[in-house]
Parts: sequence; structure tokens; C-alpha cells
Amino acid sequence: MLCAANGPIMARNAGRYADGYVAVGVPPAYHRDVLIPAFERGAREEGRDPDELMKCAWVSTSYHPDSEKALNGARVYGGLLIPECYNYVQDPRVIEQRALLVRDEALHQAFCIATSGEQIAASFQGFAEAGCDHLIWADMSPDPTLVADVWANDVVPQLKVPVAP
Repeated sequence: MLCAANGPIMARNAGRYADGYVAVGVPPAYHRDVLIPAFERGAREEGRDPDELMKCAWVSTSYHPDSEKALNGARVYGGLLIPECYNYVQDPRVIEQRALLVRDEALHQAFCIATSGEQIAASFQGFAEAGCDHLIWADMSPDPTLVADVWANDVVPQLKVPVAP
């Protein structure tokens, strides 16, 4: 069982009681500096080995060779970055309209928006180097027929398993 944990309290609880945690929309440094230490502390408090538990990053990715199309693929999901869309707004049409208000920079910070396999691999590698041992590829690309080939031919061959110091 995985526990959704985007903050240190839930990450600690995940370490104590779950088989791992998964965080969505969180940059690699936040995993490394906040979530993983809290998760490991929780596991140790319960006498568990944190190395045997899963540390997962959900990486929402929009790929297209045309940068504008890649950005627009992510823009559809921009409403996920607006808290009111979780608490008050239920109509998906309204959420989609709110997404148009999200600035491009915010989309680039929250999502992997890429025009090449190299960019995707670099994004995923950042999570691996931060300590995440399971990466969840959540595709939101505007043309999913392009994704499998770029993934198989350009992304996977570039990913490297970090070596412990």
C-alpha cells in the first residue's frame, strides 16, 4: 500500500505504516530535503528499514517535438495547480477554464514539458538522484502516439541508476 504524501507529516506516516509513499507535482529537491528524511524517520520509529520501502515520484509529462504543443498538453492539467479546483469547483469545464489562468512558468515547474527524449530523461534522472526509487510516468502528451517510441528509443537508454556514495 502506498500513501500519498506531499508533506512531511504524511511522509512520516507513510514510513510508519505503508509500503511506501508517492508524491505528485513535487520537485526532486523537495523529495530529497523534506519527504525522504521524514519518511525514513517514520520508518525507523517503527523499527522498519526505509531502504525496503518505496519512495515514488509521480512525474506528469507532456511530450511533443513542437514546444507549443507540448505546453498545451500540460495546460489542460493546469487546473490541478489551483487549490480551489480541489475544494470548491466540481465542473471539469470550469477547471479547464481556470487552467488557462496558470502561467507558463508554473506549468514548467510542476510538470515535465519536453520536446525531446533527452529532456524527459534528465527530468526523471533528477528524481532518481534525489532518492526516489520508483518513478511513475503520467503522460499528458497531446499526441500519445508519439510517446512510446521516444520513451523506448530516447528516454530509457539514457536513464542511469544512481550509485550510492
